Amino acid sequence: MRHKGKIAPAADPVKNKSARPYRTVRLLLDTNAIVGRRYRLYGPHMAIIEIAIANGILELIVPQIVVEEVKNKYREELLKAERNLTETLVKQNTLLAADEQRALKQLKIDRVVTDFGDRLDNRLAELRARRPVYTDVPHQDLVQRDLDRRRPFQESGRGYRDALLWETLLRQTDPKKPIFFVTKNSKDFCEGDGLKLHNHLASDLGARGLPASTVVICESVEAFVDDHLKALLLNAQMLREGHLEQYGKFDFRNFFAENKDDLLIRLTSQLERSDPRELMSFDTEDLTIVSIEDPSSVSLLKAYELEKDKLFLTFAVVAEVTLEFFVFKSDYYSMPEHVNFEIQDFDWNDHYIWASKAVLLPLKLSIELTTDTPNKVESFDVELRPFYGWCWNCGAPIASDAAETCDQCHANLLTPRRPIGPQREEPLS
Repeated sequence: MRHKGKIAPAADPVKNKSARPYRTVRLLLDTNAIVGRRYRLYGPHMAIIEIAIANGILELIVPQIVVEEVKNKYREELLKAERNLTETLVKQNTLLAADEQRALKQLKIDRVVTDFGDRLDNRLAELRARRPVYTDVPHQDLVQRDLDRRRPFQESGRGYRDALLWETLLRQTDPKKPIFFVTKNSKDFCEGDGLKLHNHLASDLGARGLPASTVVICESVEAFVDDHLKALLLNAQMLREGHLEQYGKFDFRNFFAENKDDLLIRLTSQLERSDPRELMSFDTEDLTIVSIEDPSSVSLLKAYELEKDKLFLTFAVVAEVTLEFFVFKSDYYSMPEHVNFEIQDFDWNDHYIWASKAVLLPLKLSIELTTDTPNKVESFDVELRPFYGWCWNCGAPIASDAAETCDQCHANLLTPRRPIGPQREEPLS
């Protein structure tokens, strides 16, 4: 582990506390906020959170119900991966000669899960996380909430653990300390598809004499840090805009090339936990990224000094990736003509087509860089930046849903078009 023991105070302590709108804020993590980070509470954004904790700006809350769900989800994913690995190995062995067949070492699931649980508990202790229990939530309150079909319960009655989490959160509220609630579960906690707190939950706050703004929904740890925490730290003069020339040149493209395999794994992990239709304009299954090319464009968005010898860098990147996926045959026959992709095997089975597509994806890479050792990256995060399809002419990702022209080639995005090849379209005359 990179961090050991308790969090030490930052080298540049907060001097101007009056510049902050709050003395402290609270960050409460849902299960998916940890699972979505591949169960790891490390990385450049977590480094900023650690500094905020050390300087008394931030308090981390991870309810016990979340800790238990994370540990259970880890076991489930581990068992699933083990089954898939066993099935794949059995299939491979049927193709090999007897002396070439491979044996799978039996994984001691209980030991691995216990080890993970211990590491998670230790990491939460390092982060000084409070872990409120749920034993003080009256069962009759949950039953009544379910019968009234109040969020986060659904009409079907599903949502017991989410309701338990919400009731636990309510008991942590403080009019002087807002809670930033990191969750991807917008359908149960929010209005529509946005990040506005559902009116059922806002009324719960109102019953306690609190405004709805007491709880702010964020979709990820990265979004919380970028949209909220950095502003507090900057106002407190903890993070200062850095000038890279003071620290020597960082070779981003070399870093990208050396970490392609890890980038591939991290991006694929994000896709597995998202709706494929957010990326593709048609229904797919088992969407994976099988290759990633060197970036076609790179720009430095932000450079902050975390501590004396550490920088936080954020890069905007556009890189070509190859996606593989399966398409249901009946869906394929009803697709518009301009939807195109490469068919790898039309008869993968009776129902599905195996296909692939090369696309340009906009990415955001955040890097924690140690400056006393040239180009030493302590940790990094990668995210898929929001985009709204691709330009029909050059294939560049479209950054805004209101864009009328392509930023790259200036093609008219509102012009009707027809396909002229497997990967390109042209306007109708």
